[in-house]
Amino acid sequence: MIRSLTAISLAVLAITAIPAAAQPQPYDVPGPHEVPPPPPPPPQDGYDPGEPVAPVAEVHVPVVMPPPPPREYDPGFALHLNIGAELLAGQSQGQAMTSFIARIHVGFSNPIGRGRVRPILGIGATAGMGILNVEDRRGLDGTVDLGHLDYGPEVQVGLRFVNGGHVDTRLFATLAYLRTNLDKRLELDAIPGVGGREGIRAALGINFADRIGVVMMGGTTRSRRRDKAEWYIAMVPQQVELAWERSAGSDRVGAAIGWGI
Repeated sequence: MIRSLTAISLAVLAITAIPAAAQPQPYDVPGPHEVPPPPPPPPQDGYDPGEPVAPVAEVHVPVVMPPPPPREYDPGFALHLNIGAELLAGQSQGQAMTSFIARIHVGFSNPIGRGRVRPILGIGATAGMGILNVEDRRGLDGTVDLGHLDYGPEVQVGLRFVNGGHVDTRLFATLAYLRTNLDKRLELDAIPGVGGREGIRAALGINFADRIGVVMMGGTTRSRRRDKAEWYIAMVPQQVELAWERSAGSDRVGAAIGWGI
């Protein structure tokens, strides 16, 4: 009995396995052929492509534009103010005459054209007051001192050496028409060869106040010795003239010095 049941069970299992074996079984479909990657290039100049690359930091360099060059001061006209003294000597009718005059010049000039050296034209006025020493036997020492005053308009021509400052060195020639007032004593006791109420003054000169100012302002170190040096430099005349004057009855020639621009 048991053997018959076992045979029946095996027959059932065999019958159920036949349909399952008849069905198609799944299988793996081969994919496309994979190409291996090319080998890395050989290292150049010690560079290994396999090494990690460090990140590169961005550096921003600010571009600083240079400031524009300073514009030089270029005045259209220049003011002139100069105070000084002159010493002139000459003769009148064989008598020696010497004048010592304190003189002031006031005016302005205007340049023509452009460039470092410019012609100038100027107008102004001059005035002088001092002593006229005249040879006279009636004097205790053979001379007489007379009061002398002159004033009048003045014209100027010359050259200005422009360097960008407020004051420039200049070479100039001046011509002035003078009104002359002499000592009142001459109305009571005249001296032969001395007289007249008009005159002319001509001069050639140079003003270098600009250069003296540069010397005084040069450097930044201050000291007591430097302060004294600047005072000495300030006392140097800033204008020198060779002058000729015809007044008070004589022609006199000499020199004049002054301080100012």
